Amino acid sequence: RCQGLLLCSSLAPRRVLSMAFCAHHRSWLAKPCLPLVARRSLSAAVAKPRLPFEGVRVLEKANLLSGRLTGLLFADQGAEVLVIDPKEGGSVDSYLNRNKIAVRASDVEPSSADIILVDGADASLARLPHQVLMRTVAALPGDERFGHLPDDVDEDYLSALTGFFTDMDMMGWLDRPVTYTPLQLCSIYAGVIGANACAAALLDRLRCGQGREIHASRIAGGLSAIGALCLKQRGLPPHLDPVPAIYKSTADILAKRRGIEPSELDAYKQAAISDPAKQAWLFQRLYPFMAPYKCSDGEWILPMATFNRRLATGYCAYLGFADDVSAFGIVDRDPYDPASAPFDDRNLALPIGFNFPSSCKVAELFEAKFLQKTALEWEAELEAAGLPCAVIQTWEAWMRDPDARAARIFAEVGGEVQLGRAAWVKSAGEYPDLQPMVDGAAAVARDRAAPPPAATAPPRQRPLEGYVICDFANVIAGPACGRMLAELGATVYKLGPGVPQHGPMVMMVWQAELHQGKHSIILDAKKVEAREVIQRAIKAADVVLVNKMDNQLVSLGLNREALDVANRKAIPRQPQATAAPLGCTSAAPRLHLGCT
Repeated sequence: RCQGLLLCSSLAPRRVLSMAFCAHHRSWLAKPCLPLVARRSLSAAVAKPRLPFEGVRVLEKANLLSGRLTGLLFADQGAEVLVIDPKEGGSVDSYLNRNKIAVRASDVEPSSADIILVDGADASLARLPHQVLMRTVAALPGDERFGHLPDDVDEDYLSALTGFFTDMDMMGWLDRPVTYTPLQLCSIYAGVIGANACAAALLDRLRCGQGREIHASRIAGGLSAIGALCLKQRGLPPHLDPVPAIYKSTADILAKRRGIEPSELDAYKQAAISDPAKQAWLFQRLYPFMAPYKCSDGEWILPMATFNRRLATGYCAYLGFADDVSAFGIVDRDPYDPASAPFDDRNLALPIGFNFPSSCKVAELFEAKFLQKTALEWEAELEAAGLPCAVIQTWEAWMRDPDARAARIFAEVGGEVQLGRAAWVKSAGEYPDLQPMVDGAAAVARDRAAPPPAATAPPRQRPLEGYVICDFANVIAGPACGRMLAELGATVYKLGPGVPQHGPMVMMVWQAELHQGKHSIILDAKKVEAREVIQRAIKAADVVLVNKMDNQLVSLGLNREALDVANRKAIPRQPQATAAPLGCTSAAPRLHLGCT
């Protein structure tokens, strides 16, 4: 597997350090993990809150999406991002250029930059010892198999190469082996990963006074995104061998989903290929706890209890058909207990592994229930009951949604609706409005003094060595954040329950990818001894990573107020789905869907 970034330290002789990075699904783009450097803004010498990267100068000489996105993430967090001869006029240029300053090469002295962003082997801007230089590349230097690819190789080529077109469609077995997406996922992930690496290098510079050179690989960015979702494991005990979420053929379905004959499945398949309504019907019967259902107003609602025992049982109880499910022979048993293996195909703790008759029964119950109210009524009611779901709507409708606007998921920038900021640091206070790019030739200081060499500690092999992370996160986004910090050198303690609510797909397969490089601690948080372990870990932590709802943070003692007592220096990092920015009280409750 290609590795995610190459970091070159400024030691002599030159040392090349390969590091694998992992960013997964939308949550990385939605929440880039940049808070570590923000500690600079908490100094007692600062009279008022500052944005996390205020005072940092980024010089962007990049045409590829990855470098421009890295620059955007820094600009949104307060850095002064100077773009040399920016691209303009494209469909996303105004988004990628916002909060930045357009300059010519002659307007600014390269030595004044803290971070320099370039494409590939561009040698026009040499890196000084105190600077961080990020290069966007296709493959890492020394990659014998893919090193021949040009750094600006077509995005569709990389998507095909890494499996986005072939391995991500849950219904691809309906005679569509290739499902095209125009999303530039390889470049997006490389840009977000690169931004985190640059942030870590800046933090390390506070200790050693030296910068780094970073190679952000677009191929590796794509692989880091798709890895956990497409991995397969061999050698697991039968009761822990999960039913896959994505099938490649009808043979795969027949091998895992009992209770349906090949001829019957083939008839359903042919009907689904020719009729979208039949495809929706079949999807409901295969994945009843994560399929869209039509409501009384003709709109669709998507319940989400895919791999979670508590949510699956909660849906059955709240919607009033728990007794019907039980009468049909469907049970609720611990999937990690080998004695539960005979019930694996009808166990609410394994919601996507039902035999076909059982999954059909649950789908019929959901189908009848959701027809009783409108989609918005169901969304409000279910979320109030703590059951995650969402009305299915178009991108345009989502952009116009007043609740999404109130939560700043979208923002008006120069009269255009754009994605809002991806991360919010509470100590920075109220963030200013996003602004279109401005011409700064006359306003930008051409030169700045290099940072004084007050920090003279020896450079670490990896930039976050010496920092401690307490990782309480689960599923994908939170664990991926923890893995990235681990691969940047932090010591990450993964604290998890002995009896998880998530099934083996999440805990045995995804976590094998996402918990690499961490130290695992399994405990029962209800026991006094376990809570003492948690408190000791928190006291040692620089960052506490937890994807829980606010009320759960309070019960676990991981909210800001509790952390101020246990460890005031700890930075809580809370990856969330669509909650409002910290301190924003105008967002409607329906956007507080949960954390992932």
